Order: sequence, then structure tokens, then C-alpha cells
Amino acid sequence: MAKFQAVTSATINTIIGENSRVVGDFDIAGSIKVEGFLKGKLTTSERLVIGLGGVVLADANVRDAIIGGTFTGTLYAETRVEMESTAKVRGDVRTKQLVIHEGAEYEGNISRGEETSDEGEGDAK
Repeated sequence: MAKFQAVTSATINTIIGENSRVVGDFDIAGSIKVEGFLKGKLTTSERLVIGLGGVVLADANVRDAIIGGTFTGTLYAETRVEMESTAKVRGDVRTKQLVIHEGAEYEGNISRGEETSDEGEGDAK
């Protein structure tokens, strides 16, 4: 199996620094790394990276995600979600591939499969 591509600063288009706090709706072209606090709605065409001290309270629609900090909300990832050992995730996650490292905390619902949005399946709630 191919290893998940490492994240380097050269592949990150947007960075929310550790002492930063942003609130709103975000539509990011490329990847975003959150070391600070982000609240709202987040859409990115590529990767969401939440660093060790990062906190994201959001409804997020991304290609893939690496979570090392805290995520609360709904996460739709087109291809993959990786929860590192320091991750704290609360909410719903929908993705094709999920990796949860030992020590990661998770509370919520997980859906796996081809559909990564609410369109098409008509899930009863």
C-alpha cells in the first residue's frame, strides 16, 4: 500500500497560525493548515491539516484530511481521513478511507463509501 503523501510547507497554500483566530466561511483553493482556531464552514479543493494545537469547529468539505489537533463538526473527505495519535474528533466523518492511530479520541458517526456528500443517498435522519 502506498504511504499517504507527507505534508510539507511547500504543499500548503493557507496557514492559520497558532495565535490566530478566524471565524467565517472559507473556500480555499489548495491545502490549508490550521495551527490556531478556525470556526465556520470550510471547503478546500485539497487537504485539511490540523496541527497539534489546532482547533477546527466546522462543517468541512475537503479532498483529504490529517488531524493532529481538535476537530468538532461534520467532515466530508473525498478520499481519506487520518487521525493522528493526538487527534480529538467529535462529530460525523464521511470518507472512503479512514486511518485512526492508537491514542486518537473519536466520538460520533463514521460513514465509508463512494458518496462523500448528502446528495444522492437520501439517508434518514
